[in-house]
Amino acid sequence: MRRRKLYAVFGLVVLCSWYKLYAEHTILLRHEVTLPGRRGRVAADVRQQHPCFSDIRDKRRFHCQDLVHGRGFHMFANQSLSNNRLHPEQHCNFQTALKDCESLKEHHGYMDKPVSVKEKQIPIAYAIKVHKFPRQVEQILRNIYRPHNVYCIHVDGSSRRMFQVIKQLSECFHNVIVIQKIDVVYFSIGLLQTDLVCMEELLKSHVHWEYYINLAGQEFPLKTNLEIVEIVQALNGTNDIEAYPFPDFIKSRYLTHKYIENGVLKKTHIPKEPFKHNITFYKGSMYGLFSRKFVQFVMTSEIARDFVLWLNDTFAPEEMIWGTLNALPNAPGGYSVVVDHKKGSFLSRAMVWKDDADTCAGEYVHGVCVFSFKDLPWLTRRPEVVANKFDLQKDQLVIDCLEKQLQDRAYTGNASSLDWTFYNSAPHMHIRRN
Repeated sequence: MRRRKLYAVFGLVVLCSWYKLYAEHTILLRHEVTLPGRRGRVAADVRQQHPCFSDIRDKRRFHCQDLVHGRGFHMFANQSLSNNRLHPEQHCNFQTALKDCESLKEHHGYMDKPVSVKEKQIPIAYAIKVHKFPRQVEQILRNIYRPHNVYCIHVDGSSRRMFQVIKQLSECFHNVIVIQKIDVVYFSIGLLQTDLVCMEELLKSHVHWEYYINLAGQEFPLKTNLEIVEIVQALNGTNDIEAYPFPDFIKSRYLTHKYIENGVLKKTHIPKEPFKHNITFYKGSMYGLFSRKFVQFVMTSEIARDFVLWLNDTFAPEEMIWGTLNALPNAPGGYSVVVDHKKGSFLSRAMVWKDDADTCAGEYVHGVCVFSFKDLPWLTRRPEVVANKFDLQKDQLVIDCLEKQLQDRAYTGNASSLDWTFYNSAPHMHIRRN
């Protein structure tokens, strides 16, 4: 009898242990917990509960490869390209998701991509100016993020809730700075000031970055971090800044005084005092690849400070400052040759303006193409570093498929797809003025 009781107790212990293991295994599966270095396919019910944590590498359901080759467009002809069925993370509650930084970093691929010695030797400083779409901003960040780089995100002063969300996101990382100093008025000096405040913050960083790259929250990278490092290494201290002679028909931008009233930049017929230094004005993009020495020059030189002050009451000064300063004889990494995206010599940006030769399959907003998934064949062939621009409320699919392409290359850890014929033919690529 005693032996029988011992067997019964032993059997009960084994049964309880087995049940405990089964229950724990079930809970682990239910909550997407995986062993380090392993990725499982996320169950549909779990994805519905935690849309923020859908694995970014699982983009095959979108048939991206077909779309990239111009096939299968009809599959998406009659459905919203940002709906919940295609993109469950559309309804991601960031403030809930960001309470679990480790899950976000794991499932969104922040920490698992290989980083080469060369990448670590050439850290990059990124500045992103944002005012809406926090999920789109996070999608940019996860594709440019590397632990050895440094990042500054400026949130527009009018977007208080956006600032809270992005600030919470930054707390998951040791190298992401979030600031909110400028309330940007369209076409005013505000956009330029957001760059200047990020430049100031990034120069304080303990990371001795080599190049500064500025982006908008509605752009998306076309190159991996390793590919970008290869490009800036080839530039070897030279900037990539669009610059061409200022067109006569828009010189009124700086010839007359402007002022801000009720959040709108107003024009006047009051003549503006000429700039006290005798320099040539250039026009170009507000974005580019800036060497560290050029950024230091912008922040410390007397002529740069004077020029920023003079631009304070002009129209769209962000399209004037970089090309003009870059052409000065003493500007580090500068040059006076024409660099123009219309001539295919601007390495930084792939974009389509309404008067460009390239066509837009999406739609034009303020004269620039907002890309659609039908633009994927064009976008994936582009040699430029970043594409402008995208809107996740119009077409999330194009962003997700670009991300799929980017992630696939990032995980291979090589930069063999770069078009060196394009880069080497740029007129400023072999200019050395450091």
